[in-house]
Amino acid sequence: MNRSPLFSSGLELGSFVVTSNVLHHSWAAISELYTEINEAPSSASPVTVRFKIDDQQPNCTIIAFVTWPPCTKERLKGEGGGDLVSSSALKETFPLFEFLCTKTNPRFSINKPAIDLFASVHGVLDFLKSQISTKPFIITGHSLGGSVAYLFTLWLLDKINLATTKRPLCITFGSPLIGDDGLQEAILQYSTWNSCFLHVVLDRDPVPRVLISPPNPSAPELASPTKEYKPFGTFLLCSELGCACLENPESVLKLLMATGPGNQYPNQVNLEFFEYKNIVEQLHGNVMCKDSTTKLHDEWIAQPLQAGIITQLEAIGLGRPQVLAQSQCHLELDHI
Repeated sequence: MNRSPLFSSGLELGSFVVTSNVLHHSWAAISELYTEINEAPSSASPVTVRFKIDDQQPNCTIIAFVTWPPCTKERLKGEGGGDLVSSSALKETFPLFEFLCTKTNPRFSINKPAIDLFASVHGVLDFLKSQISTKPFIITGHSLGGSVAYLFTLWLLDKINLATTKRPLCITFGSPLIGDDGLQEAILQYSTWNSCFLHVVLDRDPVPRVLISPPNPSAPELASPTKEYKPFGTFLLCSELGCACLENPESVLKLLMATGPGNQYPNQVNLEFFEYKNIVEQLHGNVMCKDSTTKLHDEWIAQPLQAGIITQLEAIGLGRPQVLAQSQCHLELDHI
C-alpha cells in the first residue's frame, strides 16, 4: 500500500536542512572521518566502519558513520553485494529488528552488506544511544556509512521514548537503498518514522542507484517484488543546476533511474567516490521554495502524474524526459 500523499512534509524537511547549518555540519563530520582514514598509517589495517560524535554544535548533536571507500566498492559490487537478508534469517542471527514485523506486515529484508557493517558496531550501540541529550539529534553517513546510519536510526526509534525525547533525524549522502518492499511498508506505516530520514543524492553518483532493479517488461504483472529494493523517507536529488525534494517511493525510483550517470542502469557503471562538499555549500542559503504548478496548469489537469515528474526533472535542471511517476513538491536552486 502506498501511504505517501501527493504533497507532504518532505518539502518542509528539505527546506529546513538546506537553509540551516544542518547539512553543512553533517558533511563536515563525515569529512573529518575521511581525513582520519587518509591520515592513518599505510601499514594499519583499515577499520570497516568509523564513527564520530560531534557534541560541540550549539543546536544539535551529530553522530556520523563512514566506511573505508574501497570497502564500499568491494561490498556493493562484489559477490552478494545486492543480496537481501530476510527477517526470518535475521531473527536467528541478528534479532535487533524484530519490532518491524507486524501481523499486517510480517516480513521484510535488508541488504546484507548493510547488516554486516551494522553488526560490526553492535558493541557500541548502547554507548551511542547514551549520547542523546535535550538537543536535536542528527545521525549521518556517506555511501555505505549512510546504510549504517539508516539502521542505527531505525534501532534507535524503537529504543527511545518519542513522547519525551526529540525524534532523531537521519541525513545520508550518496547511500544505496537498503531494503525491500516489506521494510518500506514497515516504515511507511509510521508517519513519524518515515519523516526521520532525508537522503541527499547527486545526479552523477552511481552508489544510490546501484541496487535498483531495471524494469522487466516480460515479467508477469503480479510478479512478487520481494527481490527489489524500495526507497523510504525524503529524497533531495541534486545536480549543479538544481534540486528536487520528494518522498513518494515510486517517484523516487523513477527519478533515480532518470537522473543516473548517463541514464544507464546502475549495475552497468563503475562505482566512484563522490564528494558532497560542493553541493552542500551551493545549497546553503541559495534555495527558494517555488511552485511550478501554475505554469503547468493544463498538464496537471490532463496528466497530473506525468506533469509532476516533469516539474521535478526541470527543478533538477535535466529537461523534460517522458518519465511517468507520482509527484511531490520540489525545490529549485537560484542561479547556482
